[in-house]
Amino acid sequence: LPEVDKQRYLYGNWNVRPMGSQFFERGWVEEVSDIDPSEIVSTVRAFDFAGALKSDINPNPDYTASVRMHKLKDGTYYIDEVTRTRIRPDKWKEFVLDLALGDPLGTTYYIPQDPGPAAKRACNLFIRELISHGLSARRMSTNKSKLDRFRPFSSMAQSGGIKVKKRCASDQENDIENDNRFYYKEMEAFDGKSSNAQHKHDDMCDATSDAFYALASKRGIVTDFSASL
Repeated sequence: LPEVDKQRYLYGNWNVRPMGSQFFERGWVEEVSDIDPSEIVSTVRAFDFAGALKSDINPNPDYTASVRMHKLKDGTYYIDEVTRTRIRPDKWKEFVLDLALGDPLGTTYYIPQDPGPAAKRACNLFIRELISHGLSARRMSTNKSKLDRFRPFSSMAQSGGIKVKKRCASDQENDIENDNRFYYKEMEAFDGKSSNAQHKHDDMCDATSDAFYALASKRGIVTDFSASL
């Protein structure tokens, strides 16, 4: 039998998990209760949006997800809020603004922009709305593969440069609060392949990738909204 089945059915170890792609393991990050706010250099919140609700035709649609991440003075990165839900596109702005109420001053918001002129226009219009509400909003291009976007974060996690606040993840769709396990589970299952084909999700992975890239990169695909006008 495969090792996981053998552990479960022969040895009765029902806590065993299949090994993931090795792009992330929860043991690579340091869980902390909190950090000194004076150690924070900059803060971003990144998003991954989806617009479908559960239905008989689509019982397991993608989530809308958000990750708040800070860069610290010692060069490490700190995740202290992860949120996911399922909402229609007309609720995206409300979702962003509700989360922004609890963010520190100076937080920058990164909105994913898919390839194509229509997607660019839609992204710019959405960012205009957020700016009109007083947020510092920018676009994040998603024209690279999911794996290429995730690798920099993965490398930093492997080298011990990522901290995660204990019990900082919430799943509004499934009424899960203050539990990081579902976040780690998705990250460990990530292999860079299409989530639709495998009936699994990578929404929090994408938001995590973009938040890290925004903090770590001084140039590249991160562009100010004003530069696109």
